[in-house]
Amino acid sequence: MKILKSIGLMSLIFTTVLIGFGSSIAQAATYTVADVAAHNTSTDCWVIINNNVYDLTDFITSHSGGASVIDAQCGKNGTASFNSGPHSASALSALSSYLLGPLTVVSPILTSLTVIPTAPTVIIGGTIHLNATPKNQNGGAFIGATTTFSSSNTAIATVGNTSGIVTGVAIGTATITVSSTSGNITVTKTSIVTVTDVAPTLVLDSVKITPASPSVQIGKTVQLTAKDKNQNGGNFTGADTTFHSSDTGIATVDSSTGKVTGVAVGNATITATSTYGSKEVKGTVIVKVVDTTIKTINTDNNGKHLGQFKNWFRNWFKNHHFGKRIGFGFGEKNNHQNNNNDNEGNDN
Repeated sequence: MKILKSIGLMSLIFTTVLIGFGSSIAQAATYTVADVAAHNTSTDCWVIINNNVYDLTDFITSHSGGASVIDAQCGKNGTASFNSGPHSASALSALSSYLLGPLTVVSPILTSLTVIPTAPTVIIGGTIHLNATPKNQNGGAFIGATTTFSSSNTAIATVGNTSGIVTGVAIGTATITVSSTSGNITVTKTSIVTVTDVAPTLVLDSVKITPASPSVQIGKTVQLTAKDKNQNGGNFTGADTTFHSSDTGIATVDSSTGKVTGVAVGNATITATSTYGSKEVKGTVIVKVVDTTIKTINTDNNGKHLGQFKNWFRNWFKNHHFGKRIGFGFGEKNNHQNNNNDNEGNDN
């Protein structure tokens, strides 16, 4: 009888606390890739594992494989990394306490299109290739679109309908229209082609930095490389290039070599500026600096999500008198059956 009363009390407490955490629990059903990407530091670390979203901020420093393993997955899909190694039953059970909720998969939508180069020059009889990249709503490449090319004036320049290869025919300009279609969505972009009878003068048009998404540990370095491009998308030589960091408190960069050094956890924008004569172009990348040292767990007031609530309630219930007696759920064994019913007899 007392056990039944205890269970009833437990249910009442559980329901009452759930009401207080209602907004957090409701939030757990609507996590997207974009939500996870916003929590990408060691002090605010969300990770996708097998289509579920976990807040592993408080778990980083206690991970048996080292903090850097989790740190590298913050804000990302860590499924492949997680599934690449065996995990004990206790590890899997511990992981569940950090669960925020299931990943809501948002289908990619065709929203834009980039075409490079945007204003190429080609000689009569020469060719140049236009590279078209359909983009989704998150700025990533959209897969599955059908892309076609057309020329506004085939007497000046022709273009392959699907290849994007432009051929100069006569002196003048022609507009190449590029269209990408997915279902009932079509996006377009244009490139103005100039055809001459002499080889065009190549000019500095852009600068590209690699790697595109660099990461570096505190005290370590990563090398950035800047490649100058001409108006036709080819390499341009002769420009002077310098590097600059938006926040030297996070990451410094050698102005001439592009070598970046991590200083503190966070993100810093590295800008490469290339100059040739009066022409100046810039390119940027965001460097993520991570810390693999053991730190004190951040215990701020961010514990109102479902995963931490489950952890709190499990510990509260385990330490409560009737929780110990009936061993109800949450991975605890039913110890009262091993006590020869001594406590049960005393209660009666």
